[in-house]
Amino acid sequence: MARCEHLTVAINIDPTVDNPKKQKPIETVEEREKRLHACKYVDSTIAYKGEKELEALYLTGNYHSAFISIEHQLNFTHTYTAMPIFVPKFSCYSSTRLRERILNAKI
Repeated sequence: MARCEHLTVAINIDPTVDNPKKQKPIETVEEREKRLHACKYVDSTIAYKGEKELEALYLTGNYHSAFISIEHQLNFTHTYTAMPIFVPKFSCYSSTRLRERILNAKI
């Protein structure tokens, strides 16, 4: 790949830990990991709980780059060993929309 040789995807176990306005994921961490591993570009996954744990991952020195949604750009005020690369958010892939589609499904 042009940007990395090994892609590890960080999965937020429970986004409500840092932001009570967020919703808990519909799928379990294991289900989300399984779906991500089906993507040929994903080499591994790592689950984290809370932004402090994610920040600790950036500080370990084990990652060269971090692909981060541009909506979090203002949160990156420190210097990390993982160079942040901000990418656009694909709003068509939303757990909120998935939740709505499930609730509105005609069975």
